[in-house]
Amino acid sequence: TAEANEWAKYLQNVLVSSRKFSNKSVVLNQVELHTPFGEQEMAVFHNCRCIVLLLSVEFLEMLYNAELLETFKKLLYPPSKMVLLFCGVMETEQLEECFQDCHKWKKLHPDDEPGTYVSNVLQAISEGCDSVTDSEAELEVIHASSQVVVEV
Repeated sequence: TAEANEWAKYLQNVLVSSRKFSNKSVVLNQVELHTPFGEQEMAVFHNCRCIVLLLSVEFLEMLYNAELLETFKKLLYPPSKMVLLFCGVMETEQLEECFQDCHKWKKLHPDDEPGTYVSNVLQAISEGCDSVTDSEAELEVIHASSQVVVEV
């Protein structure tokens, strides 16, 4: 959606302007129902140090596709590198039913301060690895037709 795209760009701007991340380190990925997930795409997600998921109605609807749900279960793992930004939706049981570890994901809301976004992403990165320097940090911001992936 247009709203999720705006949030993805806003989040990218907040992270880059914090000077903790370079422009190249924050990667935006728009995921749609027909988005292919080949070996190369899977490797990008697995190699990133943090994934920020913009949770939208469109993303929740995609979870009804069993094949896509299984792919997301592989991509959005481990929970220590996941950050969830609610984008037009509230907490939902559907997410818990689909992702058993989602209660371990860090959660952000639209009314959070920009510093909260940065600190949650940095915390996810630090929990996911022993030492990360600014030059190593890459972030995937996935937005399913509104998702954000932050590679760090």
